[in-house]
Amino acid sequence: MPIPLVVVLTAVVVVLGLLVIREATKDDGTTTDTTVAPVATTVAPVTIASTAAPVTVPVSTAPVSVATTATTLPTATLPGSATTTSVAPTTAPGTIAPVAVTTLEVASLASSTFVDATHGWVTALDGEIPTTWVTADGGATWTEASVPDGATVVHFADATNGWAFATGQQWYSTHDGGATWTSLGDLGEAPNGDVFTSSGGRVYLATAQSDGVHVLVSPVDQDAFADLATPLAFGAGPVFDVSMAADGDLFWMVYNDRLVAGGILAEAGVADATWLPPAAALGGPVRVFAAAGTGRVWAIADTGVWGGDVEHPLSRIYLSIEGGVAWQELQSPPGTQLGLSFAAGFGNGLPTAYVSAGTDLTVTELDSISDPPGWTTVFTIADATVSSIAAPAAGVVDVRVSVTADGHQELRRSTDGGATWQTLVRAAA
Repeated sequence: MPIPLVVVLTAVVVVLGLLVIREATKDDGTTTDTTVAPVATTVAPVTIASTAAPVTVPVSTAPVSVATTATTLPTATLPGSATTTSVAPTTAPGTIAPVAVTTLEVASLASSTFVDATHGWVTALDGEIPTTWVTADGGATWTEASVPDGATVVHFADATNGWAFATGQQWYSTHDGGATWTSLGDLGEAPNGDVFTSSGGRVYLATAQSDGVHVLVSPVDQDAFADLATPLAFGAGPVFDVSMAADGDLFWMVYNDRLVAGGILAEAGVADATWLPPAAALGGPVRVFAAAGTGRVWAIADTGVWGGDVEHPLSRIYLSIEGGVAWQELQSPPGTQLGLSFAAGFGNGLPTAYVSAGTDLTVTELDSISDPPGWTTVFTIADATVSSIAAPAAGVVDVRVSVTADGHQELRRSTDGGATWQTLVRAAA
C-alpha cells in the first residue's frame, strides 16, 4: 500500500481548522472533446462472485471464508509489463441487510473517496488485511464491497467506473459499480500520494516502471490505457510521491522525489512533459488541486523542506486561472505552517478552496484574484488535527482528523459550513 509522505513539523499543533477562499469571479473556459489513442487490449472480466447481502456495521468478527476458484486471464497489453495473471475472486461476507449506523467502525482508516454527496468508498486495514466498504446514502448505511483480493487503493470516477491497486503491483478496473473486476496486470509500482485521478471522462493513473515515472490515461468507460507523455526520469529518491489534479480537459501532475523532479501539463490529451509548477525550485514538494468545472488550479508548495531556506520552511499557496501557465501567490492565512491540508470545490455556487492552516477555521471572499485575500474566523475544530480535506459536492466538506485525546482517526462531514459535523467513519488507530 502506498505510504503517505511524512513531513516533520517544528511545532505540535493542537487546534487545527479550515480556511475557505471563495472567489466571486468565475471564468468559463471552453473545452475540446477528444479521444485518447488507446493501446490495444484483450481483457476478460473477472466476476467476483457476491451473492451475499451487506453486513451489519460496525463489525468485530472475522470475514466469512467463501470457497473460490482462481481464474487465469489474459491481461491488457499496456506500457510496461502486463502479463497473464491468476486472479482469485473475493466474496463479501455476511447475510444481513445494511442497517442505519451512526458511524462506521474500522480498525485503521487507509483511504476514502466520495464521487458525490451520497456515493463513497472507504478502505480499512486490520493489520495488513484490507477491507473496502461502500455507501450509497452518504454514510447512513454501509456495505462491505466486493473488490480484488489485497486491494489497498480504490478510486471511482462515478458510481459505475472504478479502479483498484492491489498487493503484488496488480491493477484492476470495474465498469459495473464493482460487481465484476478486470485485471489490467502488473503496470508497475504505485506512488505515495495520488495513485488515480479522474475528470472530463478520463481516468489517469501514476506508476513507476523500469524506465521512469509514467502517467497512463484512458476513457473512464474503457480499458484503453496509453501513455499520456514520455516517462519522467527518476529523481534523487527514495521518495516516490505524485500529486495529480484534473478539471475537464485539463490535467496536472507533479512528481516529487527529494526535489520537484518533473511535471506534466495536458490539455485535451496533448501533454507537455517539461512543465513545472510554481515554487518548484524552492526546496520542497509541491501538490496540485482542482475541482471539475471551477476553471482553476491551486498549488501548495512546502518550501525549504529539502533545501533552500531550511531555517524558515513555509507552505505557500498559489492560484492559476490560466490552466497552470501563469500563477499568483495568494496571501497566506494566519498561522500558516508546513503541511497545509487543502481541497478545491464549490461553496455557495462559487469556486472554493478549503485550507487547514493550524488555526481557527476562517473564510474570505475575493472580488478578483488580483486582490489579496483577508481572513475571518468562522469556526473551529478544537479536539483534533486535520490531515486531509475533500469537497465531493457543493456545500459538502469532508475532513480526516486525528483526535487529540488518543490519536484515533475519524472521517467527519459538514453540510452547513462547519456549524455541525457528523462522524462518518471512526478508526480505532
